[in-house]
Amino acid sequence: MTLTKAAPPASMIERVSLILDVFSPEEPILTGGEIARRAGLSRATTARILAELAKHDFIDRVQSGYQIGIRCFELGQMAQQPKDLRHLALATMGTAEGLIDTLPVRI
Repeated sequence: MTLTKAAPPASMIERVSLILDVFSPEEPILTGGEIARRAGLSRATTARILAELAKHDFIDRVQSGYQIGIRCFELGQMAQQPKDLRHLALATMGTAEGLIDTLPVRI
């Protein structure tokens, strides 16, 4: 049986994605070495990318390692899909209006 080694990430975006994906709510702070190992990148590459991400607030350097930075949160807030439950429910209720006499749902 021959084991093949996975190809290294082809683009910078792929390497950044690998780095950001290693963080979790259960482990929000990781050392540079942990990040490199989990992302499957060299320590040198990881350190360079972490420095750039920290420079632009995507990663924060803290005493015990690194954590997701405020810029990721800000982008996440902008990226939220419209989740206006009231709007969605009213549209559905409008569709159901002709089908039933009363609709026992309050929004």
